[in-house]
Amino acid sequence: MLPLWEPGPKVTNADREGWQTVAFRLALGVELVAHMEPIVDTDRLYVGYCAHSAELAELLVAAVLKENVGAKTARAHPGMDQDAACDVVLACRPHATDEEISHAVLAATKAAHAYFCNQPV
Repeated sequence: MLPLWEPGPKVTNADREGWQTVAFRLALGVELVAHMEPIVDTDRLYVGYCAHSAELAELLVAAVLKENVGAKTARAHPGMDQDAACDVVLACRPHATDEEISHAVLAATKAAHAYFCNQPV
């Protein structure tokens, strides 16, 4: 399982810079490959995508978790007050490997495609 990185109360500048580099790569993958609206909150260290509803976010988190990638729902839009936790936050840690980034993007893509691209039978 690629776990969610939970920053402690004292995040170093090096950790923050490393996280930001990884987060922007992950967000670009989410946008280009999963075709989802990426979210990067550099203050709270959240990266993921908007599902536009709390119910769908919960389903997408469950699908991402099945791919062995940590995820959670959150109110992750930077600088906004949100009524619902409509966002999927993905595992992202400072200095993650290319493989970890690819794995998180793939999990987000598979989850999104499972709910948005499958035609009802």
